[in-house]
Amino acid sequence: MKAAPKHPRISTLLMRACTVVLCLALAFVLAAAPAERRLARSDEAYAYPIQPGSPEWEALDSHAAMLRATSVPQARLRGMTTRALAETVLTYPLFGDVFAYNTAQTGFDAVRAQSPAVEALLQRKDAGSVLLLRYQSMHPADAIDLATDQARGAFDAEFTAIETVLAQPEIQASLSPSERDQLLRTAVAIADAKAQVPDVYGSYGVERTALVVGRLRATAFHDTDIETFLKDGGYLPDDKAELLLRMSSEAIRVPSPSLRVGPTDYRAEVLTPRKSRVEVIARDFELTRVQITQANDFVRTRYPKAVRETDASRRYNCHSYAWYSQSTSNTYWMNSPGDDTYWKDGSYLLITSVNGGKPIPNTVPDNAKVSYPMGDHSAIKISSTELRSKWGELPRMRHQPGYSPYACGASTACSFILNYYRAR
Repeated sequence: MKAAPKHPRISTLLMRACTVVLCLALAFVLAAAPAERRLARSDEAYAYPIQPGSPEWEALDSHAAMLRATSVPQARLRGMTTRALAETVLTYPLFGDVFAYNTAQTGFDAVRAQSPAVEALLQRKDAGSVLLLRYQSMHPADAIDLATDQARGAFDAEFTAIETVLAQPEIQASLSPSERDQLLRTAVAIADAKAQVPDVYGSYGVERTALVVGRLRATAFHDTDIETFLKDGGYLPDDKAELLLRMSSEAIRVPSPSLRVGPTDYRAEVLTPRKSRVEVIARDFELTRVQITQANDFVRTRYPKAVRETDASRRYNCHSYAWYSQSTSNTYWMNSPGDDTYWKDGSYLLITSVNGGKPIPNTVPDNAKVSYPMGDHSAIKISSTELRSKWGELPRMRHQPGYSPYACGASTACSFILNYYRAR
């Protein structure tokens, strides 16, 4: 018996139908697969080709050159898993530049602008989830078993780096409600654990954790000091840190961290030579010994051509040093626009404005005040080639104008403005 002849139109329709079904099935499988598997992303963090401490790094003669040496190609950034990208950011050789600025947020924004890796991490939708898992695996008490201040300082710096990133609005916005609750509980527990090891973390270490906690619950606080701290990551007296953490602990029904509230920062005023009032923060406590060791090591290895003149200190900053007092007993921290008052009220007069990448003009006398308007930094001219300035919470340094965290970006044409002033 002969088979019935196949109708050509029916065969064509069946083939098309099968093709559609197969395409839909394939699309379903691809949609169900994790994005990182579809893109075949690498789980290897970027290995920075030039490392601090190497002869190649020591040969870099400007901040711009450092930025070029640590810039991760966009193709590599796109090809990394979020876990690898997070590790790339947390090991970024110049991440410590954050602490050369007058507030933590200003410093982070500066580093974000100079590092493509930081910007790429903030854009990843699962960045918060990845950083949360990493944070949950960290234990402050582990610092006790480390043999040296240098090792303990590096461990504290790891906490500070991840907490600075976890405090960013983009990261916290990427978390689910459940993950936000986990982060809050984890950070409160870490604040308590840090408080049990004051010789390592001190009030400063707890303050960095409090920024993570506070920004998760920003709408719950109606205190001017806390609200300012949550905005810029700067001034927060110990008693306000205790209040922030206690209120957060009560909200999630866990014991409050047992902080050792001692000397605390407070607001004060200084006067310009023409008697204008400038608000400052009187800082009553210092970084811990291990934090000072870590900060000193950072400038030694990252800025080897600059000369460290003092230990790191959180008591005074660049504006206070340059405009108010060069004494090492200075305990006043001056934020912008306080430094502006010194020339706006006529106490100091502008000599010249020049490209900081070029030689210091001969017309500028020694001891002239120097303002980096693009970098929110102040310095004092001490020779024909060098300035002296306090680098945020890092040490006081002697350096060339372009060899500091406040100079131009990674472009080959280094262009940033310096304003030089003399006393009236």
